[in-house]
Amino acid sequence: MAHGIERLGLDEVEAIARDCLLRAGVAPAGAGATAAAVTAAERNGMRTAGFDRLARLLEGIAMGAIAPGAAPQASRDLPGRITVAARGGLSDPALSLGLSLLEPVVREAGIATLSVTGAGETGHLLVWAERLSEAGLTAVALSATGGLLVMPGGPNAAGPVVPLGTVGDMTAAGALLTALAGAGPGIEIDADLPLDRPAEAALCLVALSPA
Repeated sequence: MAHGIERLGLDEVEAIARDCLLRAGVAPAGAGATAAAVTAAERNGMRTAGFDRLARLLEGIAMGAIAPGAAPQASRDLPGRITVAARGGLSDPALSLGLSLLEPVVREAGIATLSVTGAGETGHLLVWAERLSEAGLTAVALSATGGLLVMPGGPNAAGPVVPLGTVGDMTAAGALLTALAGAGPGIEIDADLPLDRPAEAALCLVALSPA
């Protein structure tokens, strides 16, 4: 007898992801931000950034590559630059904190950057870049694994996504990441990661307000 496939609603996806993260020792705010990012990826059909990523994050926490209890710390070290130290934790809580500070800065200055340093994983920046796009901003998302340009969109409708290409032997994203975040390549969760300390990765979002 064939069994049907049960489809989960987005609320159920978010609740499952949040519960898994809480059980792994992630603080409620961090679990909520990460679960929201996982849910957004599943909604957009990006399974590798949804439940597949959640499984990798839980594995990274169990391995000691991600510090589940880390609390991100934000600073505005230049008028147009927000920096968030992830302190070896998940990238989504750091990005969520940074984005809450970034939008008013870019509205005032026209352009601003959000740099996340010391993250335990490289995250999935498209979800966060789309949030800026939905707010009517142009967003450039940069990580060690690549970069994307997301054009302005509107409420609940992100604009077109343009991948960044390569310059010689270095990706344009990697070059910009090094220049803006002052960091070298990030580290992906991997079976060879040390078990006794978190990995460190850098991420960057650049937001531009329309003229």
